[in-house]
Amino acid sequence: CWRRLAMSKDINALEFASERLQSDFDFMLQAVGVSVRALEFASDDLRGDKTFVLDAIRLNADSLRYADEALRDDREVVMAAVREDGYALEYATDRLRRDLSCALAAVREDGHALEAVAEELR
Repeated sequence: CWRRLAMSKDINALEFASERLQSDFDFMLQAVGVSVRALEFASDDLRGDKTFVLDAIRLNADSLRYADEALRDDREVVMAAVREDGYALEYATDRLRRDLSCALAAVREDGHALEAVAEELR
């Protein structure tokens, strides 16, 4: 697909894509498959869409970094991310970084994730 080729050349080009493309669920999910940084240019609606963010996390747990704050404070979303990459906990809200179940899941997946756990749980 020409879009995939274009994205692979320079993901930053998405900054200049139309709002229609930046809001297109399938297109942006495909872009995340090329680079998680594509989410930087996704519409606010997509970054706040739980289904989209969960699908993006399945491709790359670092997708949590670009999710709307409400989703970075959603236990289901954060748990999906830390089960893929424990260090994704660093992108969760402080509340969930202090959550014992999120912290344990993150550290089980990657012991280095302890750095992202709230200090009071270390």
